[in-house]
Amino acid sequence: MATTFEFRVRHAEPVYARQAAQAAFAEIDRLETLLSRFHEGSDIWRINHAATGEHVVISEECHACLLQALQLHEFTGGAFDITIGAAADLVKSAGKNRVVPEPDALQDILDQRAASTIALSPGNFVVEVTQPGASLDLGAIGKGFALDAAAALLREWEIENALLSAGGSSILAMGAESDAPGTGGWPVNLLGETRSAPLVLHDYALGASGTGEQGNHIIDPRRRSQAYAHIRAWALAPAAAAADALSTAWMTMNRDEIAGVVAGLAPGHAAMVENPDGSLHLCNRTGVWARLEPGAHPVRA
Repeated sequence: MATTFEFRVRHAEPVYARQAAQAAFAEIDRLETLLSRFHEGSDIWRINHAATGEHVVISEECHACLLQALQLHEFTGGAFDITIGAAADLVKSAGKNRVVPEPDALQDILDQRAASTIALSPGNFVVEVTQPGASLDLGAIGKGFALDAAAALLREWEIENALLSAGGSSILAMGAESDAPGTGGWPVNLLGETRSAPLVLHDYALGASGTGEQGNHIIDPRRRSQAYAHIRAWALAPAAAAADALSTAWMTMNRDEIAGVVAGLAPGHAAMVENPDGSLHLCNRTGVWARLEPGAHPVRA
């Protein structure tokens, strides 16, 4: 998943907490072998290399992740899309060389992707490649999916309080940092390009996307462009996979589009964006955007 995972586990017995964390890290490593398109022999690698008409048997975990990705694709009107891995490679390669990708090259890859078809059965762990050309990439949901799996394993260990992070852009909070009155969760910072804002998470996930670290690496598959409505975006959700994916989608969606998606999601979802002028704005299920003023009390989720 090409990122660093960090876990803070709170438990009365430190040795037990370390053992639980090690088990969670092992689960992350196991999922990497199933979900990474760069890991030869993984489920995603085999789908991307399958021939026309081939049926690829996949793991239960990969099946669950693909179903979530499909649902989020539909919820966002196609703004979130895991089938554009080849286009993402072109964009990232150009970014590393500090050049803009050739428009025709990007359009050719997106045309090939548009003509590709894979079939996923909700009830069977099989993917059928009916038309090749898709390049599945779970990078925008895989980190969050892995954090959700790690949290589930920690709960099996009866760990109630932990803060799980994947590269700082995907965060999942379980319980609270301490039992002190008024703590209420785990304090984190929304780090924007020009300012930050305090946030307290309790049994919630936060996903972040932007251009500050990786440049213009996000593609809008609907408009076939790299035009962004914001300079940074965050998604709050009960699960890290959804927060991870939605924050990516928010980057290419305008505020009206985001508000419509948030209003249609289950309770507990919200969006935050940073505008080019540095202002931060929050939208919950009411569909109303509120500006977060500097020095305001922490947002609690």
